[in-house]
Amino acid sequence: MSKANRSGRRLLLVGGIGVGMVLAASDVALVTVGHAAQDDTLAPTYSIYNGEVAAGADRETVTTENDVGLPGGAVNNYYPDTRVGVAVAGTSAEASPADTGPLAQAIIGGQGQTQPQYVRASDPGTPNPPAYQAGPATAAASAGPASALASGTYGAVGTTATSPLGAPAEGSDGLTARSTSYFDSALGFVTVGDARVHHASYGGGMLVLDDVHVSVSVSSPGSGSFTKKISITVGAATVTANGTTIPVVIDQNGVTVQQQNAPLDQVQAVSQTLNQQLAAAGISVHAVSPQITQQGPDVHIEAVGVVVTVRQVGTPEGVPKQSVTHVLGDVVLDNEAVLAPPLPVLAPAPAPTEDTGPTNLGSSTTTTVITNTGGAAAPAAPAPATPARVAAPPLYAVPTTAVVRQPHPGWLLFAYLAWQALLVALAGAVYLHRSALRRTP
Repeated sequence: MSKANRSGRRLLLVGGIGVGMVLAASDVALVTVGHAAQDDTLAPTYSIYNGEVAAGADRETVTTENDVGLPGGAVNNYYPDTRVGVAVAGTSAEASPADTGPLAQAIIGGQGQTQPQYVRASDPGTPNPPAYQAGPATAAASAGPASALASGTYGAVGTTATSPLGAPAEGSDGLTARSTSYFDSALGFVTVGDARVHHASYGGGMLVLDDVHVSVSVSSPGSGSFTKKISITVGAATVTANGTTIPVVIDQNGVTVQQQNAPLDQVQAVSQTLNQQLAAAGISVHAVSPQITQQGPDVHIEAVGVVVTVRQVGTPEGVPKQSVTHVLGDVVLDNEAVLAPPLPVLAPAPAPTEDTGPTNLGSSTTTTVITNTGGAAAPAAPAPATPARVAAPPLYAVPTTAVVRQPHPGWLLFAYLAWQALLVALAGAVYLHRSALRRTP
């Protein structure tokens, strides 16, 4: 290969590398421009916004057949409980590893005591209060001018196989919850609720659930459209009956045996038998479809993972039967956002004009009327000997925010440079190649 040919190929290679670098740089720029990030400064561009989220990992209610005055149960606790509210009027966040229901509230309140496990933040107010921690129980909350975050964890409710206390497995553990609402530079107004249960066991280990996870997020640009994401998953579920542990799937009707664990023509019969055995032990379990309602610019979502109810069996006649219900993964969310109307397009003020003095109209006398800004007209007065040059006042001041300059797309510059680099590399390669051909004998 001649020296000219080698030089031409090197030049072409350098040109190609230059084009690749320019295109790579443009790709990075595009990714950076499209990256979403929290931006609370967008709040003033919305006339209405209201994000409310409540998330709890294990909601425990205890009821009896003859509850009086407490239809929701004397015990109605959340483990943990996280709540946020972000609105035009202000923001708030509250977190607790254990939110106590009516019974505990009445007892503690009657003793004049406070519960230290509650962490509350607000803006205006206390935007960043100290977090709470007592072993695996934690709570943290923060609030900004247009955003709020609450998070909490709890070790175990009752006793479970992964945290035994010498009693039959009856409870849940590894509980986490998180609620947040904020503005996003690409998504608009965002509300998110997340709740997780690591492990749950009921009926002395007869029903076992692993990795129950409920996640709900809603974003709105404020124009009436919404992006909704709802995820409800159960990592694994089993029912142990007659000494045999059978993997099952939980749906709205209870449990269904997985097809690989029973002949196809026996799936329905085996599933029915498992549900009957659970009922005999006082246990019922089912999944719940998420509920979504929309009224204008407001979306309301209620999402639940798994509902487990354990009823007392063998209770003597005449004694009220007690039921304990566990809602594993509970998220309730509202998102409302309306963009502020665009500023009116104001006509430019007329250019100042010069007063050329009184006009001679025969025997008439010219007078000047000055309008009082207070609303009444001042009395007429003779014109001065030397007419003053008075500039007409502007009708109004045009707000500077009415002018919006669109940013120049940076990727066009990178594309142009890439095209120029390619042309230069191609021209150089062709020139050197022809020079080498002319020198070849």
